Amino acid sequence: MSGKWVVAGAIALLISSSLLGCGIPQEQYDATLADLGKVREELKLAIGDLEASQGEVGALTTETGTAKTNLDAAKAKNAELTSSLEKAQSELNDALATNATLKTDAEKLKKEMDATKNKITTLKSQIPTLTYNTLANPTKGFSINYPVGWTVDTVSNPWKRLVAAYENLVLDMGFYVTKEDSPYTISLQLLTSGTEQNMKSQGYTLGGTKGITINKIPASRLIYFKGNYISQSILLASGKTIWILDFGARSDLYPDWVHTFNEMINSFKLLGG
Repeated sequence: MSGKWVVAGAIALLISSSLLGCGIPQEQYDATLADLGKVREELKLAIGDLEASQGEVGALTTETGTAKTNLDAAKAKNAELTSSLEKAQSELNDALATNATLKTDAEKLKKEMDATKNKITTLKSQIPTLTYNTLANPTKGFSINYPVGWTVDTVSNPWKRLVAAYENLVLDMGFYVTKEDSPYTISLQLLTSGTEQNMKSQGYTLGGTKGITINKIPASRLIYFKGNYISQSILLASGKTIWILDFGARSDLYPDWVHTFNEMINSFKLLGG
């Protein structure tokens, strides 16, 4: 800044010398010097204003840089949010598509269930309505219902059978009640496992074993196959007495008579103490 004032002073001296050398009157000279002083002050003020403006420009430049940095950060954040929004939209679209698929599957499953229910209703309507007689044998200690019209044999039964009931012996389909007394108490679990092993040893294929209850008496249901024949055995253990309820039929007849068989099983009762 001192250099600028030196230049200004030199210019003023030159002007003063020029004015005196040219023979300008003293009054005009003094006025000229006064004007030069004013010019010098105005120049000084202008320089001050310029320096202040330069400072403001620097501050504005800094603010502009900060604003630009903030703008770049905002742009980056906006790009991140846009990407997140696009990802969320994609996930939403996938979820909507999955929901639509699940809805379609649910509707399909409902139709299949309705069709199955209708089929079951139809099958139930086709089950023959039977009336039953009751065979009671207090001496042997049991009673059981059997369909009216079935042949019942209580005398000439092999294998310790107390009763054999069948609709038509030629069809090889029947129901049998067997009672065996044991010298010791046998558990239902032991009776079940022993029967399973015995059936397997005779070439039968075991189809499954399930625990059931008949008139509050624990029992086991065994299903087994051999050739084109299907059989069920219901096992009951009461103290030292073993009860076996058997039902067998050809595989083509079994579905038609299994309901009757279950009705007979559920009617079985032990009599006496």
